[in-house]
Amino acid sequence: MMIFFFYWLYFPKTSGARLIYENATKPYLGPLLKPALDSLDNLISYLYQLMVNAVHLWFLWIIFMFLPKGLKRALTILVGTVYPTLSSISAAATMDIDDDTYWLTYWSVYGILFIIMDCV
Repeated sequence: MMIFFFYWLYFPKTSGARLIYENATKPYLGPLLKPALDSLDNLISYLYQLMVNAVHLWFLWIIFMFLPKGLKRALTILVGTVYPTLSSISAAATMDIDDDTYWLTYWSVYGILFIIMDCV
């Protein structure tokens, strides 16, 4: 009996799984599980992004630790100024105010941290 039941579920010509899905799962369980599936999907994508970012940061930290002190400082200044300068110029060229505010805040914080870094 079990062999025939699994045969009925598995093989496409018998369509047992499709019948169960269309007549039971989709109309009854679908609406009940939709909110849980959406929240779980958001959680999974958040955890995936968190893991990818953590691996990237770890990789960069390892490389950064082996650099000489003078090269670390030059690289920090270069990365902290070249990309933001280009992004600030492109933000100033657009009519959107939010990106201007973002880069103005970045430059204010970067300037303060640069002064603190020179003092220490």
